[in-house]
Order: sequence, then C-alpha cells, then structure tokens
Amino acid sequence: MPEFVTLTCPSCGAKLQVGNDVDSFACSHCGNEHIVKRSGGTVSLAPVVEQLKNVRAGVDKTASELAIKRLKEEIREIQAKMPGEEKGCLTTVMGWIAGIFGLATLGAILTGEWGSIIGASVLLIASIIIGDYIRRKDDKALAEKQKPYVDAIAQRRRELEKHESIVSGE
Repeated sequence: MPEFVTLTCPSCGAKLQVGNDVDSFACSHCGNEHIVKRSGGTVSLAPVVEQLKNVRAGVDKTASELAIKRLKEEIREIQAKMPGEEKGCLTTVMGWIAGIFGLATLGAILTGEWGSIIGASVLLIASIIIGDYIRRKDDKALAEKQKPYVDAIAQRRRELEKHESIVSGE
C-alpha cells in the first residue's frame, strides 16, 4: 500500500495527500478538520464537526439526565430547610382573646343589655383587627425568611425544565 493517498477536501475541494499514519488533520487550504476513515481498502474523509455533533448530542442528553436527578434532589433539600408556617405566640393569644370577646358578645346579646352588647362587640372587633394585623406582620416576616429558598427553588425549576426539554428532544 502506498505511503499516502490523494483525496479532495470535502469543504473546499483542495487536493490533499494523507499519509497512512494520519487519523485526523486540518486542511492546509481552508483549515477545516477531518477524520480519516479507512475501511476495506477504501480511504475517505469525514468532517470532524459531523462526528462531534453526534457525540455532543449523546453527551448533552446524558448530562441532562444526571442534572435532572441532581436538581430534583436539590429542590427537595431546599424545601426541607425552608422555614415553615409557624403561628406566632402573639397571633395565638389574639385568637384566644377574640374568642373570649366573641363569647362575651354572645352572652351580652342573650342578656339583652345594649351597653354590654356594644362594649363586647367593640372589643371583639378590635381584637379581630389587632389579631389580623399581627398575623399579616408574621406572614410578611415569614415570606421574607422564605424568599431566598423560594428563589433558589424557582431557579432550579427553570434549569430542570431546560434539561427535561433536552432529554425529551424538544
């Protein structure tokens, strides 16, 4: 077998001399890289880019499958660490106070004393308003504590969607 074969560059058409010991090279005219294919005495060229595209698609899918598993686990870990919705002590106390004033209002209604009805009703309404204010304040504080966790989960879910689309081929 000769020490080299003459082939034509598939990219630019230039004449190339390829030695027996060469498996890949760059065309000296256009710079495109090629793989030398030898099979049954036939020598041909295949652009490296085509080969890399096939390899890359497989690698991307495998990497995305691994990323999906990792991201789902990270989301579970973040959710486990996220501060929960715990009622504040003051919110609970105000709930009990509102309940007591509710019973007092009911008792005043049963006795029919307008002064007692109005007084108990005012206290009931005030305790409900104060309790609601405290609950909203607690909810806002909890939302601020949870914000970094919620943001981290949202970011991972966006990544997860991207990887799931790669795996599904969309």
